[in-house]
Amino acid sequence: MHCNSSGNTEYVASATQLPLARACAKAAGMSLEDVLSPMAPLPDQVQRIAASADCQAWFEQLQTRAKAASCLELQLLSQVSWDMAVAFLRVASVPLAETSCVETDVQAGISTLFRDPNLMPCLSVSGLYSTFTMRTPPTHGQLEQARTTIYCQQLFANAQGVAANFPDCNIVQQGLYMNVHALANVSFDRFVDWGELVAAAASMTAPTAFAVSSSSTSLLAPFLVMAVLCSAMFGRHIHQQRSYGTSTADERARLLSPP
Repeated sequence: MHCNSSGNTEYVASATQLPLARACAKAAGMSLEDVLSPMAPLPDQVQRIAASADCQAWFEQLQTRAKAASCLELQLLSQVSWDMAVAFLRVASVPLAETSCVETDVQAGISTLFRDPNLMPCLSVSGLYSTFTMRTPPTHGQLEQARTTIYCQQLFANAQGVAANFPDCNIVQQGLYMNVHALANVSFDRFVDWGELVAAAASMTAPTAFAVSSSSTSLLAPFLVMAVLCSAMFGRHIHQQRSYGTSTADERARLLSPP
């Protein structure tokens, strides 16, 4: 069951009553209202949040409360580690560009990754090859194998290089926006962490865990931005509905064909 407006309101109200909420806001140089807002902090505020023991302790309290919730998005929040949360903030703090990325440029960038010599070894060694061809969610074990595979690490670095060559523009998906250059702020380990959460969520319910209702968007949208990032950089084969994967048959055929 997805979170609704009343559940979100109750959760936010309980969050503001925790003493560490104001301590974290003070450490970040922000008002409590700004800390609870879906608007991302500024880069210097993110640095202060990341270094604050009060903010980390408050986040852990929020996770405990989220775990007791009966709705899906809050339960997912309980699986977000502190390092994952900081990684999200570093991505979200990159200011949005004035325009969206040109779709043909995005497709060209993805095609570059399809031709990357590291892609097939990454898929093969990690076991993601069968996952990709069968259009099924990757397992935790496969993603953990990818985490330690040099080919997957290099593929991610090359994806960052592709993103760096874009003009200042935003990736747009499911109504969420992210500056394409924000990928530079993500380490491969944190990328895999979020990929594991996305994969777990995709298999938890149908429609997908990330089919966000308007009532939950204001509270949970920031954490979904990282899911959008994972979706885009995994060749867009993470689908946002019951059937997993948006890659077309032609795209998969190109991927599986010899260079």
